Amino acid sequence: MSTRLFTTTSVFHQERVKGENGLNKKVKVLYDGQCPICAVEINLMKKLNKKDNVVNFVDITVGEYKPDDHLGITYSQAMGKMHVIVTHGNNAKTHSTPEVTKIYDSMEGMKVMYNAVGLTWLSKLLSYPGIKETSDKFYRWFAVNRYRMTGRDKEECESERCNISDKKK
Repeated sequence: MSTRLFTTTSVFHQERVKGENGLNKKVKVLYDGQCPICAVEINLMKKLNKKDNVVNFVDITVGEYKPDDHLGITYSQAMGKMHVIVTHGNNAKTHSTPEVTKIYDSMEGMKVMYNAVGLTWLSKLLSYPGIKETSDKFYRWFAVNRYRMTGRDKEECESERCNISDKKK
């Protein structure tokens, strides 16, 4: 894989789409579409995703949210922090490998999403000591305060939308 910033090599492209060991890779991002700051970032991620269409972005505030469609992640959990579901499986050559699914959340989920849309350099940067700890703390703070930051209050929120815990989970 190339370590150069802002480049996409054929090896990198293949790794993003096929995942590790040539396994097909599916990425699902659960996000709060009612959060204006979140929506801006997700819209950018969608533009970056158009080339390979590796990531399925799911606005959890649209329609009826069903935890069974998202590995049991409840609406309240999904509103508390962003979740990214990654499924590796079905080897493209042998079709014999069972699917393996992992759930990432908070900043780890953000890094997985960045990597999936081609922002590997950003994912790596956010993993460096010092930066990782700071970005993790900022994410937890932002998740709790995102409505307040955009001038929205509890009266504007629907159902469980504002029941966001600031406890580290």
